[in-house]
Amino acid sequence: RGAAFEMRLMFLIGVQAAAETAFQTAKREQLETRLAQVSQAYEIARSLFARFSEDQTPDEDEKEATVPAPPTISIRNEIRGLPKEVFSFAVCKPLNWDKAMRAARECRNPDYLPQEFLSDVIDAFPELSLYTVQSAETEIGTTDVSSGVSAADEYRRTIGALFALYWLVRIGIDGERGFCFGVDGSMRVREPPDLNAEESKDDADLAKRTLFYEKQDWAQLLQLMIDAQVLRRTPSGDVEVDETRLVAMLALTAIHDICKVEALLPRVEEQHAPYSGFNAGDIINDHDIALGYILNYHGGVLPSFAALPEEQQRSVRFTQSKMCFNHGWLV
Repeated sequence: RGAAFEMRLMFLIGVQAAAETAFQTAKREQLETRLAQVSQAYEIARSLFARFSEDQTPDEDEKEATVPAPPTISIRNEIRGLPKEVFSFAVCKPLNWDKAMRAARECRNPDYLPQEFLSDVIDAFPELSLYTVQSAETEIGTTDVSSGVSAADEYRRTIGALFALYWLVRIGIDGERGFCFGVDGSMRVREPPDLNAEESKDDADLAKRTLFYEKQDWAQLLQLMIDAQVLRRTPSGDVEVDETRLVAMLALTAIHDICKVEALLPRVEEQHAPYSGFNAGDIINDHDIALGYILNYHGGVLPSFAALPEEQQRSVRFTQSKMCFNHGWLV
């Protein structure tokens, strides 16, 4: 009996030690992820300050502004398909509502610079770090992104989409130029080029951008933003931002492609099956349907969505409906 008791005691001690080790490992992984995200914020701030340093070279204006991607976060295979577990591990900070509202409130302020907008949206929307999530089993040199591009490029595409919204809101200020020509290495909005200049005359891409800049009906695009209730006209005829609506649009833009990251795809739970053609236990491998599933049944795991008023949440959910329409067909 004494030997049996000692064996049981040793077994219980071993179980306790294993549990403590697992807890410490999980806690360490969360701390390491948070440290990586803080390091990313530091690198972004450092790169922005560097662009305006006194030793900036004259050629800097001709360079493209490059946004560093977030650090990679690895998801353990045993929690894949489980939104609550995956997102609670991968999203390590809440929505910064003050920064989100600042990005919206200042968006039509002529003095609100592109680098300020970039800093605000990165600080505001924690889901931006999800674009570089990958499975722990992903091999070096491969991608977990269904679009086929690298995780860093998918992240930069999303930053580009956020800037497209920024420029559209700023039509009548500098939005037309920013939308067509972007910014230089110092994050200054480029001027329309002289197509007769030696360095521009054979640039077909620049010619297309200039043609769009000159021929596009910008008043109609501005009206589109008003019709979408992102902007509104004041009694005096000026245009102002609907801050809550624009925050919802920015949040949607930040999260709209996260389910192209295969490590984030949800598995259909029994009580939700069937869901848009997927049965219980299936991994939803359509990124729009996958995001719709998360928004419908696990919206709380996405801080930027969960913080929105219910009316704006309904609008965001609607965008993930299958309407059998793709703007790409018109290109």
